[in-house]
Amino acid sequence: MNAGELLDSQSLFLRQWIHDLRSPLSALAVVTDRLQQQGAQEAEILAAALQRLQSLSGDMNPLGASDASVTLPTALQNLFLEKRTEYAQRSGVDFQFLNLMAETVKVSLPPSLFQRMISNLINNSVEAIEGNGWVRVKVWRDHGDLYIEIADTGRGIPPAVLSRVTDCGFSYGKDGGTGLGLWQAWQAAKSVGGALIVDSIWGEGTTVQVRLPIESQEYASLG
Repeated sequence: MNAGELLDSQSLFLRQWIHDLRSPLSALAVVTDRLQQQGAQEAEILAAALQRLQSLSGDMNPLGASDASVTLPTALQNLFLEKRTEYAQRSGVDFQFLNLMAETVKVSLPPSLFQRMISNLINNSVEAIEGNGWVRVKVWRDHGDLYIEIADTGRGIPPAVLSRVTDCGFSYGKDGGTGLGLWQAWQAAKSVGGALIVDSIWGEGTTVQVRLPIESQEYASLG
């Protein structure tokens, strides 16, 4: 099989996989809708996870066009709920969400890319905590930029390696770490004219701040 035939075969497999995925996603959507109508507490978390799966399947579809922007702070709140549920067994870790925004805005990132970026940053924070501690996600707006901060009381990063944490393939303090999480987050922010800054104190914790230019303001108020 030559390279062209291999690509055609992979493309066909991907399209078939996406087609087959639609059925279980549709079933999950029905169940989610029923739970929401019943007022189940888990419905909001399930809805957020379903939205993420639908976004991921759209991004993998070579024939489909996914939304190129994400709405904040709504998307961040949904992802925070998902991650808090994922780590429910970490009873010693206190998850905190602080929304300092009075409006809803959009930033120019595909939803799946935004979700991957923030998900990886929260994972890093949780994995850095040994025993009890907290992970705080904070979002605010400053003029034309949106800021997201993920802070933790984990082990921190030694000064000697702090400057390397956004290098592709560099991993510190994680068995089996790929060294891609912070690099991907940095690349994602940079791709839309934003930035990512990592500040850490060895033995006390780490703070990652993401700045993203605001594309548009959707609503006057969240209330």
